[in-house]
Amino acid sequence: MSRDLITTLYVLAIFATGFGAAVAVLLWLRHIRQQRRRAITGRVRFEALHTATPLEDPDTQSRQRALNAIESSSTATRRLVVPMALMLVAFFAGLPFLDQVPATVFSLLVAAITVLIGIAARPFVENAIAGLVISSSKILNIGDTVRISGHYGTVEDITVTHTTMKIWDWRRFVIPNATMLSREFENYSLFEKHIWAHVEFWVDHEADLDLVSSLAVASPRESKYFNDVEEPKFWVMEMEKDSVRCWVAAWAKTPADAWSLTADMRTYLVRELRRAGIRTHRTVWESTNLAPRPAPPPS
Repeated sequence: MSRDLITTLYVLAIFATGFGAAVAVLLWLRHIRQQRRRAITGRVRFEALHTATPLEDPDTQSRQRALNAIESSSTATRRLVVPMALMLVAFFAGLPFLDQVPATVFSLLVAAITVLIGIAARPFVENAIAGLVISSSKILNIGDTVRISGHYGTVEDITVTHTTMKIWDWRRFVIPNATMLSREFENYSLFEKHIWAHVEFWVDHEADLDLVSSLAVASPRESKYFNDVEEPKFWVMEMEKDSVRCWVAAWAKTPADAWSLTADMRTYLVRELRRAGIRTHRTVWESTNLAPRPAPPPS
C-alpha cells in the first residue's frame, strides 16, 4: 500500500472521527440544555427570600430570563466547542504533512500559538472550560439558591466566562467560572427540596431550660413559613463560661421560606425570652462586663 494512499485514509479517518465526535458533543449539549430548561420550567420560586417587588409577576420574568440565559449559554458553548473541534481535526489531519513545512516556520507557528494561548487567551480558556464543566454538571443550575463567599442569593446566569448571582438585596455578584469551580459554596437547592432551618441563641446558666425549650419549639409554630412535617427540635449545644448555647430547628419548604422562618423565630425568641425574664448572652455579658462598679470609699 502506497504512502499516499495511507495518508489519504488517515486524513479521511481523522475527518470522520472529528465529525462523529462533533455530532456527539452537540447532541450532548442539546440534552443538557433540555434538562436545564425542564428544571427552570418546573421551578416555583426564583427568589432567595420573600419580599415585595415593584415588578409585575417577578417569577414569570425570572423564569423567562433564566430560559433566555440557557439559550444564550448553549449558543456560546456551541460557538466555542465547534471551532475547537475543527482546530483539533485540522491539527491531526495535518500531521502527515509536517515534514513538508520548513522547521523555522513550524517553530514560529508553535511559538505564536503558545504565546497566544498561554498569555493572552489563558483567562478566557480557563473560564470557558470551567463554564463548560459547570453547565454540564448538576452541582449548580440557574435558579438555585446558594451562598458563595458570604453572599446569599440565586444563580441568575451561567455564561461561558462567568456566573452571575442575584443577591437577596437584588445586587449582582459576578464571579469568573474558573474561580467558581475552585471555590466551595453551599447549594440549598441541590437534591433536597426542604430546608432544615435553625436558630442559635444563648441564655444565662440560671435560666429554666424547660421553659427555654418550650419557648424555642413554639417559635417556629408562630410563623406561616413553618412546614409541619416534624416537631421542632431543641438542643443545648454547649455550656460556655457565661452562657448556655442553644439551637432550635424546624423544617421549611424552600430556601426563601427558611430565611423568613428563621427571622420569625428570632423575633419570637427575643420577645418571649425578655417577657419571661430570661437573660440572653448579651444581657449576661453586659451584666458581667458593663455594669457600673461601686465607687471606691473616700480616703
